[in-house]
Amino acid sequence: MDCKPLNFSGTEGSVGLVKWFEKTEAVIRISSCTPRQAVMYATNLFLDQVLTWWNNQVQTLGDDAAYSLSWLELKELMIAEYCPASEVQKLETEFWNLTMVGPDVAGYTSRFHDLSR
Repeated sequence: MDCKPLNFSGTEGSVGLVKWFEKTEAVIRISSCTPRQAVMYATNLFLDQVLTWWNNQVQTLGDDAAYSLSWLELKELMIAEYCPASEVQKLETEFWNLTMVGPDVAGYTSRFHDLSR
């Protein structure tokens, strides 16, 4: 908990999901989690609609199968659920048309990095 993990509620969009993946992966590495612990840890950071979605996954797959998923399998499930193709297309279009407004170099650079991920 000292690593200040990010919770994920599903309302953060595709960019928020990528940031959540990055932060969660960093905490998993620092903590030397086993693969099973990684999924258990990550799913305990879910809130609201993502928690409901995960509980449905557990109910459908069963406890053992759900918590036996690899981190990559969990990420794939989450991307399928929380990165709709229409949002990805919108972000790609924004990325290709990104322009700096006024002298806000820091804002432009931040958004550029978010979109490039």
